[in-house]
Parts: sequence; structure tokens; C-alpha cells
Amino acid sequence: MDFLKNNEEQPYFRDVTKLTTGSYYEMVKIHNPNEFDVMLLLPAPRLELTELRGFSGLYYQLAVVRAPRTPLRAFLLPDGRSISATRILQDTRGLVKTFLRTYRGESRHASRGRWLMDRKRASCPAVTLTLHSPEAAEPISLDIVPTLEVPAAQGWPGAARGGLCVQDWLGKKARRHFISQALYFVPKQPPGRQRGEEAKGECGHPCTPCAPALSVWTPLYALRPSSLSVDTPVPPAPQVSQCGHPCTPCAPSLSV
Repeated sequence: MDFLKNNEEQPYFRDVTKLTTGSYYEMVKIHNPNEFDVMLLLPAPRLELTELRGFSGLYYQLAVVRAPRTPLRAFLLPDGRSISATRILQDTRGLVKTFLRTYRGESRHASRGRWLMDRKRASCPAVTLTLHSPEAAEPISLDIVPTLEVPAAQGWPGAARGGLCVQDWLGKKARRHFISQALYFVPKQPPGRQRGEEAKGECGHPCTPCAPALSVWTPLYALRPSSLSVDTPVPPAPQVSQCGHPCTPCAPSLSV
């Protein structure tokens, strides 16, 4: 985190905060955990959310309502409003690579193992690092996911407001508390849209413009640990997507 906050390559990442997620932090997997997930929360202004038709609210095009004066401007597409998911993910990989080179040069514990970056996987929003150590029984992986944090005042998308049906067992007050939390978007492309920036998706709805491939985001409705009281039952953890990361809301209780 200190490296990101002091980096000179991309000012937008200097305001980053982190949110730990996944099975280990949700107390689902506590015996010999070997996979960890960290969301890098990047501040976002009020956004215009355009749902991609045909995906039941799983994918959105994000656009700023007003032209920002912040470093976020570097990640806008040529239209001056849409936020490029791919560019943010690419810059995240670049910063992590720079950090690894610096870390390897300064590390005094090289004999304990080394972190290596995994190859990029299609439609995967995470930068995955694997710790290979001769002392470990199996490698340890760390998924770093760049995430846009939308203020709670923005409100959840319409496709999600009717979900999270927990009022029958947690009560309406608890449900209102959950849906008042901040909204997060991760850079995940829908199936079949791994194409260039100028390409347009074919959703079959001529009345709704499809988003350029580089500007598609997936919403993630996560709860910070501080939002749960001791007496609040925790809903089941989200299911894991096909890429192996709990980043796509596959009908989880906390999502849609």
C-alpha cells in the first residue's frame, strides 16, 4: 500500500485503500488457507450506470456525470465520460510488476521464496501473485483486484434493489442497512467481448447502445467488516465464478 500511495507512475492510485475479501477473511476457510483476496478501492465520483442488456444486471458501462478534475481523467475513453476498465486493470498490473522488481531488489528473505505474477486470464479482474517457497507445502496465491468504490449515496442499480431477500430472516431494517452500503465495480468483461476498444458488442437491442469492450464493469456488493455487528447473522459467502475468483455475483446472497 505504501508503494501505491507513493508511486510516481499513476497518481490515481495514490488515494487507494484496501478491502480484504474472500473465504479466509469471511471465516469460511480457516484451516491451512492458501488463497487471499484484496480489493484495491479506488475513489469514484457520482457515476451514470448503463446496464448491458441480456446479462441480468451483471455488467455495466460506467460513465462520469461530470468531467472530473482528478487523475481519474487518465482512464476515460475518447468520449470523455466512459471509464476504461481494461486500462485500469493494465495499469494495476504495471504497478504490481514495478513493485515486484523493487521488492526483489530490497528483500532480505529471498531464500524463503519469491512472488511471481501469474499470466493474465481472460475475463478475470484480478492480478494474481503466487508465492513459491521451498518451505511451503503448496504455493500461496494473492488476488489483487482494482475496484471502483462508488459512494453509498449513489444507490444500488435497479437490477439489484429487488434482490438480497433477507428481510424474512434478518428483518427489513437489516436489509435497508445492507443496501445502504457502498457499491463496488470490478473490471470484468462479459463472455465473448474480449475485443478491441473500438468494437461494439452485439446484444440484439438496437435501442440501447452496447458498451465498448474496454468500459465494461461488474458490480460487487460487498460488506465491510465494520458494517456487521456481533449479533448480525452473516449471509452465506458468494459463490466462486468460473475464473476462480469471488468477483462475479453468481446469484450470491450478498449480491443480487
